[in-house]
Amino acid sequence: MDRGARVLPGRRGRALSGRRPPHFARWRIPDQHQWRPDCRRPHPCLRLCPRSGAAVTRRGGRNPGQSRDEGGRIGRGRRSALDGDAAGARLGRAPGLRQKQGVTTNGSSSPAIPWYEIDVVALVSLEPLDANLFRSRVNQGNINGFLYGGQVISQALSAACGTVPAGQPCNSLHGYFLRGGKCDEPVIYEVERTRNGRSFATRRVVALQQGEPILHMECSFHVPEEGLSHARPMPDVPPPETLADVAEVYRSLPGELPPLIAERFMKRGPIELRPTDPDEVLRKLDRPQRRIWLRVPSAAGSDDPAVHQQILTYMSDYWLSGVVLAPHVHPMPSTDYFIASVDHAVWFHRPARIDEWLLYDTESPFAGGGTGVSRGALYDRAGHLVATVVQETVFRKRKT
Repeated sequence: MDRGARVLPGRRGRALSGRRPPHFARWRIPDQHQWRPDCRRPHPCLRLCPRSGAAVTRRGGRNPGQSRDEGGRIGRGRRSALDGDAAGARLGRAPGLRQKQGVTTNGSSSPAIPWYEIDVVALVSLEPLDANLFRSRVNQGNINGFLYGGQVISQALSAACGTVPAGQPCNSLHGYFLRGGKCDEPVIYEVERTRNGRSFATRRVVALQQGEPILHMECSFHVPEEGLSHARPMPDVPPPETLADVAEVYRSLPGELPPLIAERFMKRGPIELRPTDPDEVLRKLDRPQRRIWLRVPSAAGSDDPAVHQQILTYMSDYWLSGVVLAPHVHPMPSTDYFIASVDHAVWFHRPARIDEWLLYDTESPFAGGGTGVSRGALYDRAGHLVATVVQETVFRKRKT
C-alpha cells in the first residue's frame, strides 16, 4: 500500500485506490459522511484529482436506482463512458468543445468570470463525470460575491436534461437555494432519476460544493400533447427597436449611481436589456411592477431547444427580485441591502429562441417579514406566453 493512502472502514484495510498519481497526497472523504461497503451515494465518495482533473471513486459505485450496466464505472481515474461528444450533445455542448473563455481544459472551473465576459452557451455546458454526475465548467459571481443563482439553477437543468431522451422537454422546475456558492470552486451536479413514464419524467438534482448541497431542484419533463389552450395576453408596450439599452439609460445618470452599480451596468453583458419605460430604472416606482425586453444574442450559435430552455432559466433569475424593492429603494440593485433568492420556479409553456427578443413582465404581489415574492411572465414577439416564473427573495438591511 502506498504511504499516505486513505484506508476506508469495512473494507479490510483496502486502500481507496491501489494506484494514485504521485502529485496527489491523499483522497479526501468528508467527515460527515460515514462510508459503508453498500454506500451508493456517489458524491462524497467521488473525488477529483486537483491537477489532472481525473475522477476517482470506489469500485462499482452506482447511483440510486441504477443497474450496474447503466451506472458504468469510473474507478481508478478512468473517464466515464458518457464523456465525449455524444454526452456533450445531450448537455447542449457542440462536438469537440473543450475550451472556451474561463474554462480550463481539465474541466474544472476557473475563478468567476465578470458578468460582461460570460459566454452563456459555455456556462450551461457541463462536463459529464458519470451517468448521473456532472461538473460545471464556468462560474459567474453576483453582486454579493457568491455564485449567481441563475447559473446554478440553469446548470442543474442542464444536468437533468443530460439524463432525459431528446424530444421530452422540461415543463417545470422548482429549486431551493440552500447556501451561497463559492465562485472559485466547481459545482458538482448529482441527478436522481426519480421516474421515467411514457409521457412524464421526473428528476431531482442536487448541486454540491465540497460535499455540501447549495441547491435542491425538482424538475418535470413532458412529451407535448394536444389539448385545450388559453393564455394571459401580452401587455401593450413599445417594441424593443424603439427603446434604449439599459446601459444607455444608466449612462444618462453617471453621477447619481454608486460605483459598483455603474461599473456593472454600464458595460454590455450577455443579456441585452431594454426597459419599456426608463423611469422604471431611474426612479422609485409607485407600484411594484417593471417590464423589460431582453435577449441573449450569443445563443444564436445553438439550435438545440434544450439549450435555449436552459438559457431562459438562467435569464429568468435576472431582473426579477428587484421588483420587490422597486417602490421602496432606489437605485436598484441597492448596495444598502443584502438580496438573495430563497427559491425559484419556472413553468415552460412553449419553445422559444433566447437570441430573439422576449418581454419580461414582472410584479410583486407581496413583501413582508424580510422576504418578498416576485412573479414574471415571458412573452415572445408574437405575443405568445412562453414561460411563467415565481421567486421568493430575502432582503436584509446591511449593517453600517
